[in-house]
Amino acid sequence: MKKQSVGGRRFVLKAGLAAAVLVLAQRGRNALAQGAYPQSAEVLRRAREAEVTTHRRYLAFAKQATADGYPGIAYLFTAFAMAELIHGQNFERVLTGLAGEVAPLLQRTMAVGSTKENLITAATDELASVNTFYPGILKDLAPEGLQDAIRFATYAWNTEKLHLGILESIQRWTPTHFEAVAKKIEDETAQYFVCWICGATMVELPKEHCPVCEFPASNIRRIEPPSR
Repeated sequence: MKKQSVGGRRFVLKAGLAAAVLVLAQRGRNALAQGAYPQSAEVLRRAREAEVTTHRRYLAFAKQATADGYPGIAYLFTAFAMAELIHGQNFERVLTGLAGEVAPLLQRTMAVGSTKENLITAATDELASVNTFYPGILKDLAPEGLQDAIRFATYAWNTEKLHLGILESIQRWTPTHFEAVAKKIEDETAQYFVCWICGATMVELPKEHCPVCEFPASNIRRIEPPSR
């Protein structure tokens, strides 16, 4: 085996030290950033966990709806699940900038009922996000003024408000007229689209830009229905 020269060993050592210094410097910047925005970091953790948990819950609801024979509702849950995932990823991106590495969230068993019960739960949760959760998140983010966090929270709030009337209708009529609600969802929704920037969910592809974040429509993707 050819021995490495003294100069070569010195070069490798210096390169390794330089890499270590860069890592430590980045960690230092992350620590400083997190120290400058301690409340925002905590709010982002809370929002991320809520969105990722809801994403997983909606995937479980979609699976149950497919098993119960409601493909239209399964498709709705699938689209909503993707929107929630994008919200969670946005919060994680900002949190990573503050804290560096972000630990993955633990998998938890999701409580799943009948498709009727799940639809009522989802509508209730979405309305709570509009009326309580995101107004509270934005209020808690305001004092430190971290603009990326405020922007993504505002995106998430506005995407929820996009379907406020539909959610209120689902919440009102599903308990007593579930089959009619299921048929309406099945008959009136051929496809769903989700914006990869803000998570806005739509039934038609806009020609120019997303109605929430106003980024070009090229960032909007059609969601594939779940397999039956």
